[in-house]
Amino acid sequence: MVNKASIAAFVAVLAVGPAWSQALDNSPEAKKAREKLCRQVLCRQPTTVKVLLKDKSILEVPFQDISPIVLPNGWVTVLPGEEIHIVFDVDGDSVRNPRAIAKATGAKNTLSFRFAQDSGSADSLLVVNSTFEHALKFDLGIMLPGSERVLKTSSCPVVGGSSGYEHWPHPVFQIVVARFRVLPPGSPMKCE
Repeated sequence: MVNKASIAAFVAVLAVGPAWSQALDNSPEAKKAREKLCRQVLCRQPTTVKVLLKDKSILEVPFQDISPIVLPNGWVTVLPGEEIHIVFDVDGDSVRNPRAIAKATGAKNTLSFRFAQDSGSADSLLVVNSTFEHALKFDLGIMLPGSERVLKTSSCPVVGGSSGYEHWPHPVFQIVVARFRVLPPGSPMKCE
């Protein structure tokens, strides 16, 4: 669940530079902070994010700078049209240290996220592929076009070695994935 404290933390992260904030903060300090972080982790290259809106127009948001895929607080950001791969350290039931990797070929303990839009309806779809042995759960937040707020949304567990799907009947600008955890055996596989 993305709670008020989490939203405040995300907004604070935006204020100092990482994430999609280069659209909001191009100050020399913010740019320097992104560059420093991106020397240590895999980052997105400058791009223009395109979101198909319900009226069939396209919202374009330029990312004029590099930006991290995994934020310093462990939150994963996914933009429309992206397929990203996140590998984790696993210690028993503890899932920690998410980090983006360029390719997921054969990597254990990896979640791959593919975020697309339906060209007819502008609906948003997130496909999650897991190479974990066990079922995983995570929290999802979405940012709608034109908004700076992360809105909590439900998420479904992903069974180990399979795929899961999330769908929103409207355009989404960015997805934030957080609080990754292994579900104990016998846990209900509820979408909430």
